Amino acid sequence: MDGEDPVEIFNGRKKRRVGEKEVKLTEDGGSSTTSSSELRIAIEKLYSERSSTTVILVPTSSFLSISNLLLLLLDKIGPTMAVLRSDIQTNVQRLEERYVMNPSLYSNLVEILKREREEGVAKRRNSCSRAVVWLNRSVEFGLDVMERLMKDKGLSVEEAVEEAYCSKLKPWHGWISSAAYKVALRMIPNRIELTELVMGNQRDYSMMEDEIRVLGSIVQPILDEINSQLRILKLAKLRSK
Repeated sequence: MDGEDPVEIFNGRKKRRVGEKEVKLTEDGGSSTTSSSELRIAIEKLYSERSSTTVILVPTSSFLSISNLLLLLLDKIGPTMAVLRSDIQTNVQRLEERYVMNPSLYSNLVEILKREREEGVAKRRNSCSRAVVWLNRSVEFGLDVMERLMKDKGLSVEEAVEEAYCSKLKPWHGWISSAAYKVALRMIPNRIELTELVMGNQRDYSMMEDEIRVLGSIVQPILDEINSQLRILKLAKLRSK
């Protein structure tokens, strides 16, 4: 995920470059291909938001877009990850409700975190701060799964999920959450099924991998900045039951 900025402006047109490959975008931001890839749509939206919010540390709208993309992918997988999906949906709704109360004030996610800490409510069960903590971990988990599958073609989805879970979520889960995860692990789709679900009607595996890499290169700095702010505000070690 390192190297050049994955999205470039070239002669008034947007051009996304990954290694030797390029995905060109039209003047209005639409893709020159007819694919309706949710990944590409998310990339275009996040890049647009990033370009228009250069001063804001963590744009709340971008973080919500990332979280909603994860929900969309979980919907494609089906009821297998229902517990994780339910938690993410609840946290997204909580954060969205705070954001729409005052979009100008809460356009910066860090402002929400700081305000709740000042009010002494950041560590409460239903706080937006706790929602941010778990959404950030969940997105990191999702990215980790995809990266492991791309890096090791012989790795099964179950193995990738298990390794990513142990790295990103298990350290913060209590026995109830861990038990729910173990049940879900037995029912996740195999590698071919997952690939088809993520690709949708695109049917271009190479392009899908390119899009995941580009998405990760845009998303990871946001996640890193959130983690940094959570550590500063002493919220990074919140746990579940």
